[in-house]
Amino acid sequence: MNRIRLFDSMDVESIYDIYAYYVKNSTAIFDLAPMDKEVFKNKMLDTSEEYPFYVAEHDGELIGYAYVHKAFTKEAYRFCVELSIYFKKGNHYGMADALVKKVEEACIQKGYKWIIACITDTNTTSINFHLKHGYVKTGSLQNCGYKWNQWHGVNWLCKDLMSMNIESYYKSSSAIVDGDVKIAKDVSVWHGAVIKKGSIVGAGALVKENMIVPEGSVVVGMPAKVIKQTNSDQIQMIKENADHYIELAKQSLNKV
Repeated sequence: MNRIRLFDSMDVESIYDIYAYYVKNSTAIFDLAPMDKEVFKNKMLDTSEEYPFYVAEHDGELIGYAYVHKAFTKEAYRFCVELSIYFKKGNHYGMADALVKKVEEACIQKGYKWIIACITDTNTTSINFHLKHGYVKTGSLQNCGYKWNQWHGVNWLCKDLMSMNIESYYKSSSAIVDGDVKIAKDVSVWHGAVIKKGSIVGAGALVKENMIVPEGSVVVGMPAKVIKQTNSDQIQMIKENADHYIELAKQSLNKV
């Protein structure tokens, strides 16, 4: 079974093995030797706290990972991120496409505009993969990296995330959506809120882990509890409020 999920701290060992393989056996990564495992672990943990970071599993085995990180240090570049995606040598089970799409969609919801890939110029497989996903070659640096007693160049491929044709929705920067969640077109997820069809989640309600909010419920409290079912008048009110929040969401997106 194939599965794409968020990175977990327990994944570091498997991810490190993939990283070290590419350092030792390819020019895909310009490190001359694998970094210390503890340093690598801290780097991955720090990255996952701020940026989208997903892994690909096949039959319970981690076979690939992808994440983004800050592309440039100057603050004005804060809407640009750089993509890293690697799989174990062998069968990818068709998961690379889904993995990069998952990361890109997460980047869009966090408000990033540009996603950038820096690829060794001889790595035609990776270059073609990114071109297939809409990345455009915007520049190159010839003979900029020296590894294995020879020079290597890099290509810069970029993608405008704002031009991606995906279902539009708004998520507040302070709201957290985790796990296997699908958010439909014109849904808006506001500060600290959790939503299910026909339900009302009170402001400030704390929805605990693994809690299932039944359809058509009113949920309030800390921790959140279902106090009653919505009636016909409330359902109509929800529909009217939804139209209002759709307009607010569009205004918020336009302010980025």
